[in-house]
Amino acid sequence: SYANDIWQQLCGHTDNGSIMLTSGYVIGEQSAAPGACDASLLRHRTSHDNTFASNIVWSYTLFTLQHLGPAFVKLGQWAATRRDLFPVSFCIRLSELHSSTQTHSFAHTQNALFEAFGEDYESRGLVLYENDTILGSGSAAQVYKATLKSSTSEKPVAVKVLHPNIRMKVERDLSLMLYIANFIDRYIPLQSVKMLSLPRAVENFADIM
Repeated sequence: SYANDIWQQLCGHTDNGSIMLTSGYVIGEQSAAPGACDASLLRHRTSHDNTFASNIVWSYTLFTLQHLGPAFVKLGQWAATRRDLFPVSFCIRLSELHSSTQTHSFAHTQNALFEAFGEDYESRGLVLYENDTILGSGSAAQVYKATLKSSTSEKPVAVKVLHPNIRMKVERDLSLMLYIANFIDRYIPLQSVKMLSLPRAVENFADIM
């Protein structure tokens, strides 16, 4: 692909652990999983779902999920796709986690680009600007719009950069989830809880992550 050709131009190979290039800017159409709550559904909230108190509670809930860690954000993103399990208004609120989570600094992004391509990456064809270029931020990474240039062409691309220390944070979150699941499974003697098989559910979720 064009992006891979330019990637080779930049650093001599087509993969990197913390950077991904995507041709074009169409990120929003790709970010939501099948069944996800469309942001347009926000227009159809009933009045009792959009009260001042409700907004405050949900703002705090989303803030808390983001500060718990990336695995908890991913869990919220999954819940946002399950309108068969949760109320539509619940899914709509959580759908904000698909692309509007807390962003990391441009300094981290620039360091990741330096590590991937070298400090002269701009002279070799990749142009990314600090201001007004973030297309979205999710559980593990944020996406910037950028331009890839070769000797004969110029094309818009998306650059996805992992959040700082993402692997460590995910492993920490999953360990906490598994500890809580084992505690509930062991010390709450209800058949309905046993049927949930929470430890196995966490292990399956870890495989997805």
